[in-house]
Amino acid sequence: MEPRGPGALVRDRRPASKGPGVRISLTLSLPSAPSTLPFVRHLTAAALGELGVAPSSIDDVALALTEAVANVVKHAGADAGYEVRLVLDDHVCEICVADRGRGFDPALIGTAMAPPGAERGRGMALMAAVVDSVCFESQPADGTVVRLVKDLELRRDGLLDRLLR
Repeated sequence: MEPRGPGALVRDRRPASKGPGVRISLTLSLPSAPSTLPFVRHLTAAALGELGVAPSSIDDVALALTEAVANVVKHAGADAGYEVRLVLDDHVCEICVADRGRGFDPALIGTAMAPPGAERGRGMALMAAVVDSVCFESQPADGTVVRLVKDLELRRDGLLDRLLR
């Protein structure tokens, strides 16, 4: 049974929209400072909310983005700076967080959850748990790119839902 009403959630699996499609892009270039993390998270959540993305999808994107940016702030170095690029293609959200920091070997970290009581080591596992795809690209002295992809649930009659009909 299909959900109905303004608050209903829908995971849109249509092969193509009837309209011309929607592509929205937002790029932020910021210093690697802890104070930028809430700004990035709130701006992204507010934009997705205005577009009519379901709260559960907004929460997942916000959590994964928070973890990716927290890693930049903690590990890239104070002078590294970073960029967040959010691209929405219809109901698929892709976020790339790129820094110009020291880089690391992703194979040494993995995406397994840290044991209880560990002070660190949960970020990559959390990102992998809440998005459909996560990819880490990093080279020592070249920086890191974290690519997150999430198929968004839309609120019935939200802006994106209406534009994609």
